[in-house]
Amino acid sequence: MQGQQQAKNVISGFNQAYSYFEDYNAPAGYLLIFNSCETDLQLIVKDNEQSVPFVSYNNKMIFLILVDIFPRKSASKRSGLMPIEIIEQDFIQNIEESKGT
Repeated sequence: MQGQQQAKNVISGFNQAYSYFEDYNAPAGYLLIFNSCETDLQLIVKDNEQSVPFVSYNNKMIFLILVDIFPRKSASKRSGLMPIEIIEQDFIQNIEESKGT
């Protein structure tokens, strides 16, 4: 459950960053994402062959920087991480819904 909320927060933050770039007519920028829960947050975007994944939408390019700040147990003392995937369409759909398009 905590991972799903984290994914919603990331998508909402992307929408906020996009709105900011649109307001200030910035062609590109960064979204710094802090993973603060015990999940494997995965950003599935089509332009992922570069070292920094990014989403390009409506002539805006947003680079996604993921920083894991959750304190981890050693590999021998933890179970596998639950993967939470956020796909590129989740980001774009949220922008379009907020605009009413």
